[in-house]
Amino acid sequence: MRFEVVPRHRGWSALGLPDLRGFAPQRRVVRRYLGEPPEFPRRADVAAGRLGFDDLTLDEVWLLHDLAHVLWYDVATLTFGAPRWRERDFFLTQHLVSEAFAVLLLDYHVLSQSRHHGLAVDLDFAGWERARERLSKLPPLDSFAMCRELVRHYLAGDSRLFTTPPRASGADAELLARWRDHEASYSEKQRWYVFLWWDALTGRPLSNVRAEIDDPTIAELVWLTLQQFTADPEPAFEAHVERAARRLRDASDPLALDAAVVAAEASGRPDFRFRDAAAFDATTLAAIVERAREPAAEELFLFWQLLATTTPERLSAAERAAVAALAASVQTATPDRAAWATVRELCRRRLAEGAAPTDPASRAAWRAAFFLP
Repeated sequence: MRFEVVPRHRGWSALGLPDLRGFAPQRRVVRRYLGEPPEFPRRADVAAGRLGFDDLTLDEVWLLHDLAHVLWYDVATLTFGAPRWRERDFFLTQHLVSEAFAVLLLDYHVLSQSRHHGLAVDLDFAGWERARERLSKLPPLDSFAMCRELVRHYLAGDSRLFTTPPRASGADAELLARWRDHEASYSEKQRWYVFLWWDALTGRPLSNVRAEIDDPTIAELVWLTLQQFTADPEPAFEAHVERAARRLRDASDPLALDAAVVAAEASGRPDFRFRDAAAFDATTLAAIVERAREPAAEELFLFWQLLATTTPERLSAAERAAVAALAASVQTATPDRAAWATVRELCRRRLAEGAAPTDPASRAAWRAAFFLP
């Protein structure tokens, strides 16, 4: 796999915008912001063992989260074959499993025992173990039992551990409620997002449905892979890395957009929740911005991507306030129309200043990327 740099700046999260690197595990890439090197931060220190998980920043740990998705996509390809990605149910299953795998690997097995206490979910390994002394049916965070239940929860939302957790009181009840509520919300969102992502990749009208998948065996493969990355002897891990490198180094994107999808979007309405603006020329983007007079999710994420071609500091205080107001209002049923108009003008200005500088030869590969938070 590799790291690639996107033509967008970091810093916009302070105004309420989502992560604007874009997410593209199907291309076996982890993306970084403009001005950052196409590699893991402080790579030499990490490789030399001078940095541990406690030393990493949250931004660096999020890069590992994206990497974990790529790792699972690789496992699915190596195990089942690249052509299977073109099957809807296979894609839905494996992408949701990649969500569970990333959370299990980082949050449950590693970060729960670090100062970070998790990333996608807040977990304290020692506190969990103390709760287990009182709640006998609560599995260890790094156990196969937890792996099985979490994978089922992400696939179908009906794990008994989450729907009927162990009875508890006091601090134990609060701990379970925080953990359960977060995982219930996050997994439900992912079971909706995955259908949208499939539809966007295949050029179908966007569904408004959630996936519910019954696969009682996939958790075993997740567990074996978790063991490779946490507990297996170094030679076993190196053998896996070598096998993956040998078979996947020159692999093409198994979910590359069909020419018909690209052609349809050329005369239609690209949805920039699932498209990278860097894949479009400035004339096309300007025409889309010109038409975007009413608040809509499809263009909202184009606005965010275009804004991020500069830094927040280059905007006036009033302009930054309008961006923050729009970011807050789109989380409600009544988007701020005045803020929308202001941000639209900022995007027109960015395009006039040359905010679409990407190489035309590389645009096709960039097109499919996921931006929903």
